Amino acid sequence: MGPFSHGEAPYDIHLELRFAGEDIIAIVSGGTRPHVGAVALAEPEKGRIQDSGFRIQDCRGGNLPPERQGKGQGQDSGLRIQDSGAARVFVVEGVGHKDAVLAEMFARGLCEKYGVSVCCSAGVHVDCAGPEEIALMVENAKALLRDNF
Repeated sequence: MGPFSHGEAPYDIHLELRFAGEDIIAIVSGGTRPHVGAVALAEPEKGRIQDSGFRIQDCRGGNLPPERQGKGQGQDSGLRIQDSGAARVFVVEGVGHKDAVLAEMFARGLCEKYGVSVCCSAGVHVDCAGPEEIALMVENAKALLRDNF
């Protein structure tokens, strides 16, 4: 579904939705060089269990050793868990990227609105963007989510 967009180039934000059964796959992009910078998985509170079931696996199908998995927020794995509201959100951000804010915002917002699991990939880039331009892109993202959902 979509694409949806908000803002003026090069600070515009785009959202495209796909469905996996009842669940949502969201792609947030924008700027001059869209990419995959962060991914967030939001689960509705109603389906939550104590063990999230999240595992990092290597290419041979086995679990990675604990020293390579990280242990949640702030560790080298890039995995952060945000647990508040009606959703639990797992966020993985690529090294050097700052797209986790957008991935988490859209995953949480769509999950809380529709009560389904949401996987969101986000990557927005404008060369040499300063704090004001970054704030404008975040505001465009908030408006896109608020005005369309």
